[in-house]
Amino acid sequence: MNSQGQRLINKIAQKGIPDTWQRFGHMLSRDSAISTFIVEAVEEARRERTPESQEKVFTLFERKLKNLAEARNLISNVLPEYDAAHTWENLDAALSRLDTESLIEVLEKDFGLHPYPVVLESLKANWKYMRENGVRAFYEMTDEYLAKVEQITINARTSFQDEIRTGSTEPYWLIHVDLVSIEVPCHCDTCRITITPIILLMEEQLEEQYVTV
Repeated sequence: MNSQGQRLINKIAQKGIPDTWQRFGHMLSRDSAISTFIVEAVEEARRERTPESQEKVFTLFERKLKNLAEARNLISNVLPEYDAAHTWENLDAALSRLDTESLIEVLEKDFGLHPYPVVLESLKANWKYMRENGVRAFYEMTDEYLAKVEQITINARTSFQDEIRTGSTEPYWLIHVDLVSIEVPCHCDTCRITITPIILLMEEQLEEQYVTV
C-alpha cells in the first residue's frame, strides 16, 4: 500500500512523535493512571479511616492537579511560540492536504479491536474539529477541556474532605472523577497521532519550498 496514510505511519514508526506532543500525550495518559490510584486509595481510606490512609488520597489528588497544570502550561507555552513562528498557519495548510481516510484505514488494523474503536473515533473527531475551526483553536479547546477536568478533580477532593468530616460515604463523586479522567487520554493522548501526521506534512512542504528557492 502506497497511500499517504501508510507513508506517514511509516515515518512515525521511524521517527517517533515530536517531543513536545509526546510529553503532552504522556501527561494526559498519566492523568487517567493517577485517577486509578486515587480510586484504590479512597476505597482503602474508607475501610481503614486512618490519617495515613487519608493523607495518601490527598497526596494523589495533588499529584493529579500538578500533572494537569503542567499539561495546561505546555499548551500556554506552545500557543505563542507557534504564533511567532507562523506554525499554526503552516499546520492548517498541511491539514488541508491530509488524507485522513487513508490514515484511518492504515491505523484500523492496529486500533480497530472493539466494535466502537475509541482511538480511531477520537482521531476522526479531532481532525474534523481542526478542519472546521483551525489547529490552534483545537488546542485552545483542549485547554478549556482540561480546565473542566481540573475543576472536577478539585470538587472530588472537596467531596473526600466532606466524607472525612461527616463520616458519610457518597459513592457518585468518585465514579464521576474516575470516568472523566479515564476519558482524558482517549482525547489527549490520542492527540499525539492527531498532530504528528500534520507536522510531517508541514515539514515536507517547507522542505520543498526550501529546495525550490
